[in-house]
Amino acid sequence: MKLDFKFPYSVYWALFFVFVGIWIAPLVNVSEPKEEDHSLHYTHDHSMSHEKYEVDPSNAPKLELELLKDTKSGWNLILHTGNFEFAPEKVNQSNEPNQGHAHLYVNGEKITRLYSHYFYLSDFPSGEHEIVVNLNTNDHSEYSVNGEIVKATIKLIQAENKEKR
Repeated sequence: MKLDFKFPYSVYWALFFVFVGIWIAPLVNVSEPKEEDHSLHYTHDHSMSHEKYEVDPSNAPKLELELLKDTKSGWNLILHTGNFEFAPEKVNQSNEPNQGHAHLYVNGEKITRLYSHYFYLSDFPSGEHEIVVNLNTNDHSEYSVNGEIVKATIKLIQAENKEKR
């Protein structure tokens, strides 16, 4: 037995399947979007609210910031840390004492995670800007000492044509 499909029958079958698809589409259950994946920094909450990870003051990590005008454009942010080791390979894993990464905030908005002592910032709009860096554990908790977050703040003043700190 040989089946011979001619052109008009192919069109009929195609239309049949389109109508069947239109008919059953409303019956298909589409699930709600899942909660944002925290591992993709740019998709999660950019506020400054993470759990605190309290450490003893005698063994606490330390942080100071230095901001240098780049010779071409922008700014070079340098993190001077004490008793702290950047561990990007351990992000989102269990905490280990005095290891982790940092979170960079500009004017209260989280910009990125930092995995080293150096970060380049592009030029800003004219005016004063607040740069804040927090030290965080592997699971993103904020290191704190006596309830105070281990962080450093520096002001950046971007002039119209001449930048200064």
